[in-house]
Amino acid sequence: MRRIAWLIVFCAACGRSDIAARDLDVSIDVTETDVAYGGGFDLTVTRTWRRDLVPSVWSDAALAPLALRLLDASTREDDERIEETRRYRAFAFAAGDVVIAPLLMRAQPRGGGPIIEAETAETRLRVRAALDPDQPGDVERPPGPWRPRHAWRWVLGVLAALAAVVWVARRRRRDESSPAPAVPVLDEPTATERALAALASLRAEDPRDDAARQTFYQALAQVTRALAGTVDRRIVPELTSEEVRAIWRQGERDSLGRVLRDCDLVKFAEFAPSEQARTQTLDAAESFVRGASA
Repeated sequence: MRRIAWLIVFCAACGRSDIAARDLDVSIDVTETDVAYGGGFDLTVTRTWRRDLVPSVWSDAALAPLALRLLDASTREDDERIEETRRYRAFAFAAGDVVIAPLLMRAQPRGGGPIIEAETAETRLRVRAALDPDQPGDVERPPGPWRPRHAWRWVLGVLAALAAVVWVARRRRRDESSPAPAVPVLDEPTATERALAALASLRAEDPRDDAARQTFYQALAQVTRALAGTVDRRIVPELTSEEVRAIWRQGERDSLGRVLRDCDLVKFAEFAPSEQARTQTLDAAESFVRGASA
């Protein structure tokens, strides 16, 4: 048994590479540089420093504009150096060439002294678009009526209920301000009013777990997509976010793109936005809804 234990230790030591003999070093490694829009790929950042140095604090913002999900972080050391490794699942939500600026790492001796630096080269990715933005082509409407999946049933129910509330309020306000006409005219809420009512309902939500966030951002995407489809009949539920933005008219593309991108981050990258970020996305959705109806 003792021989087996020593053999295991020896094999483990053989399979583990030594820490790079550098006073300060930072590197970035990606599994592929030709990636799909919204598709995940592996990315690793490795930082090495001499034991008597105090390195700068790492920030995921250094890898912007990528969306990141940390898989694991580990540290190992020997008598002279420390090595820190961070592995991510990365996502790109911008078509074309995406450039990650050089990663800069600084460190200073513990007892004081001059700051030393290490830097990587810039990293370039080619993000394949699902659609050519210059030649999007005609969009074919799917045959037969579209039926929403069960995940949207509560959204449609909320829209219907809010539409009824808006209609009743408008009817009551009209009745109080003027005599009832001989033949009553029932004004149904517009698509814009329904969308704004749905957004107001979503603002009251507070999704805290992964399932609630998925449902919330799917509903938010559905509200904006539904309004865009009402204004432009070429926009149907089966289109990707990129295809919707390519079809939609240029004036409102910024706010629409912000909303769809944020929703995609939660759907595909499993992001957990803060309350402030959620409010900003809702503000962008409201701006889009009001601008689309203008």
